[in-house]
Amino acid sequence: MKRNILTQLWSHRLLLPLLLLTGLSISALITVLRGTVVLSDVTYGLSLTGKHYAAFGAILLNFLIYFRFRKLYGYSLAITILAGIFSLLVFPYKDSVIGIEGNWLSMMIQPSALIAGVLAGLLSIIRFVCKVPGLLN
Repeated sequence: MKRNILTQLWSHRLLLPLLLLTGLSISALITVLRGTVVLSDVTYGLSLTGKHYAAFGAILLNFLIYFRFRKLYGYSLAITILAGIFSLLVFPYKDSVIGIEGNWLSMMIQPSALIAGVLAGLLSIIRFVCKVPGLLN
């Protein structure tokens, strides 16, 4: 019985990055439902932005694509993660970004989406290694 559950979970391991983004979005929704935040004796009212709503839509679309059109899921997840990394979609409540600056390039990235992207990349590598016979020998 335990082996069957683990086998089922392993077969849907590519959903993990999407579940991470879903959890971040749900935490943003809970934060807004609480109403206000007090920082330094100042009370702020909370609301979601269009980027949050776009992230909710992207998550729902990715779940639909995963269960209906599985071959397109990798592409849709990659587009969603890239849109999140470059702050076109915001998954957590606070749009926290990290700036990377060079001589001729400055870029702002969202760490939560970057973590989901790294997780998706690692899972893809594991999937590739498991499918190629004799690669680990």
